[in-house]
Amino acid sequence: MAQILDQKIDCIEMHTQAGACAVISLHGGQLLSWKPLPHGQEQLYLSKTAVLDGSSAIRGGVPILFPHFGMQGDSPNHGFARLMNWRCVARIVDENSDTVHLELSNNEETKVFWRADFNLRLIVTLFDSSIHMHCEVTNTGGKEFSFSGGLHTYLLTHDISKTRLSGLHKCAYVEAGKRYKEEQQLVEITGETDRVYFTDDKEQLLQLISPERRILIESSGFKQTVVWNPWIEGARKINDMEDQDYLKMLCVESVLVTEKVCLQAGQSWGGSQRLKYLES
Repeated sequence: MAQILDQKIDCIEMHTQAGACAVISLHGGQLLSWKPLPHGQEQLYLSKTAVLDGSSAIRGGVPILFPHFGMQGDSPNHGFARLMNWRCVARIVDENSDTVHLELSNNEETKVFWRADFNLRLIVTLFDSSIHMHCEVTNTGGKEFSFSGGLHTYLLTHDISKTRLSGLHKCAYVEAGKRYKEEQQLVEITGETDRVYFTDDKEQLLQLISPERRILIESSGFKQTVVWNPWIEGARKINDMEDQDYLKMLCVESVLVTEKVCLQAGQSWGGSQRLKYLES
């Protein structure tokens, strides 16, 4: 275990033998840092004003959204999983990779918000130039339940005006309650952006393209991709984000938003996102 930024949350540091590294917080089961080879530079946005004492959700990295996306009744925004303490149940290290298995199961705290019996597992595997995140949800009770959510990935960029996202051309998307079709081959972010792209649950392949590098984003099991940047006014309204940080981040989220997954007793579901570093 390690502590990040001298704060109170317990973290797991991951490494490959060649020198790639990552940091996972047990608070929220959340990937906070990813530094792949060859350069070992940070690829995830983590706000300098993020709350890292375990009292609230962490702004940045890859928050786990579960058991719902967005607001739902009196439950916390995007669900309770990113507010709970997870447990590490396994770790496998070999000459090529470092794998950590984290779990969150129903308990007295989760029952306050959701009565279902469940097991949520996150399996993170670090390779030299890529990182793989796999979520598994299992219904461990006797009654069916439905859920939504996903991986709220914050990617770091040095200049959002020079950053593009490929792989969404001709995809339908919804923004501000209206439906559109993506006409850009390379999506540019020029203002507040909060789009739900309908990418189906088949394997999806996107690329974040910036002058310093490219990030390949592969996902499977998730039916939508959210692209989000709060822009100027939005960033000013977020307490745990500096006003100018909209310039250096873009969320590309593998999610379930418009259609929930229903699991019968004993059934499981899985979804994955893989990030791979590519030089420009």
